[in-house]
Amino acid sequence: MTDYYAQAGYPVRFDWGTDGADAVAPGAAYVAVVDVLAFTTTLTVAVERGIAVLPYPWRDASAADVAHTHGATLAVGRSHAGPGDISLSPETVQRATGVERLVLPSPEARAALAAYLDIAPDLPAALRDCASGRELIGDGYPGDVAVAGERTDSPAVPVLTDGWFRAG
Repeated sequence: MTDYYAQAGYPVRFDWGTDGADAVAPGAAYVAVVDVLAFTTTLTVAVERGIAVLPYPWRDASAADVAHTHGATLAVGRSHAGPGDISLSPETVQRATGVERLVLPSPEARAALAAYLDIAPDLPAALRDCASGRELIGDGYPGDVAVAGERTDSPAVPVLTDGWFRAG
């Protein structure tokens, strides 16, 4: 099995969640916890389509109740997504119809701007080579990596207002 998260050879490593931090920490000079590829791309695709997004903690049992309370669709994990479901996959948001509000579990992207500015000149290649990109490609989701690489000049700017991301 490929260890997508190790990021061996890089002194500064980025990943999301405690599992990701545990995976990249050995031998790293610095570890930053972010979720740039999946969450940020999915968020951008959603707001481009006029969908309001409520970020919510990953694997929180109350997420379904929060989605119901707000009349929103709850994004499910990729491996649990069936036909027509929305997951943390930007492709599923591109295909979705009739969705106005989305509860999207994940956000950890505070350091994304600096990382983006560094890789922007060759974003598609950098996304294919990052841990999340290698994982998605290895798990059979290369389209999600391609969607992320196409977002170099998106006119949508996600703005957090009253707890929901909307196009700014």
